[in-house]
Amino acid sequence: MAKDRIDEIVNYLQDDSQAELPDSLKTFKYADGWDPDKLEEELQSHPFFMTKFPEPGEPVPPLLEAFQQLKYSENDNTPHELALNHKEDGMFHFKLKKYRIACSCFTTAITMEVKSEEVDKTLLSQLFNNRAACMFFIQNYRSCVQDCERALQYDPAYLKAIRRAISACEKLGRFDDVEKFCEVLENVANGDEGAIKFVCEKRIAARKGKSAGGADRRKELVLEKRKKMEIERILKEVEERGIRIASTAFVESDAANEGKIVKVTELNGQKILHWPVLLMYPQYSQSDFIEEFCEATSFTDHLYEMLDRDPPAWDQEKEYRVDNIEIYYIHQGFVKVDMNSSLGEALKSEKYILPSNGVPSFFVLAKDNRFCEMFKERVDIEK
Repeated sequence: MAKDRIDEIVNYLQDDSQAELPDSLKTFKYADGWDPDKLEEELQSHPFFMTKFPEPGEPVPPLLEAFQQLKYSENDNTPHELALNHKEDGMFHFKLKKYRIACSCFTTAITMEVKSEEVDKTLLSQLFNNRAACMFFIQNYRSCVQDCERALQYDPAYLKAIRRAISACEKLGRFDDVEKFCEVLENVANGDEGAIKFVCEKRIAARKGKSAGGADRRKELVLEKRKKMEIERILKEVEERGIRIASTAFVESDAANEGKIVKVTELNGQKILHWPVLLMYPQYSQSDFIEEFCEATSFTDHLYEMLDRDPPAWDQEKEYRVDNIEIYYIHQGFVKVDMNSSLGEALKSEKYILPSNGVPSFFVLAKDNRFCEMFKERVDIEK
């Protein structure tokens, strides 16, 4: 139908004998034109007028897709041209502060340029510097320094790359490298006052940083020495009590760094251990973490305060009382603990082995409880 209309228009234009427009063409409307009521929407779908690109997952307008295929086609572009195209995209996203996307664009541009028959060293230097800028803003300072060094391989006098390397090394506390790059910048600055001022400021900051860093390192060494002495003291006390341990790693674990580790105190010349203890109530999938359970305290005394004096909200039946519970630890099967025994006595029993995390764990079950009876039926109870 559209072709017939076009043919009719062409014939009218070529026929000088027709003075007036035929009636069939007077009512003709261009059906494929933009809807005036949706003009803004239509413009946004056109690559020349759109103010923002589609987000990932959104449909891409056909005309934009065609332009993209033309722009990134390896058949229609040389590697150097593709590198320039991806660099342009990277700069666009960088201005929008989309640094990770920009970094990806610059990486692709670098890959394209190294495939060129004649590599453009200036372009490669710019690309590595641009990617270094992205790395700096996402706080990946080590990669930033590496990219700056790559940029300087292609352009040893690239002031931006040197300055960025200095700033990144400063963030990393690598003050010797700050001074090294300052010397490089000074040698290639050619009297640039801004560069010379920058070098002076960074050298002063680096010297202060090294001085402070030395003091911090001395503090770290003192703390490390104290920590080592405390570890040796804890292991000695545990060993003297005859407590078997799965590993000594618990004294240097994350739990130890957070303070969740056995502590040694002294009372009347006698050393006492305070343990972090985990109590588990399988019937209700509940647990209690006790940061300091004194080894001399009995389970009865400690649990009376937790269960009888201040009953937990989850025990609506009030079954978990000191006179109605049993405690077990795991060996090969479940081993029952005497409620009147102290924590220290339980840990010294011949079957008990301290787990590698250094936290003694016990299961608490209610007596004459159907769930607990079923639970014990499904596990091995050691005599």
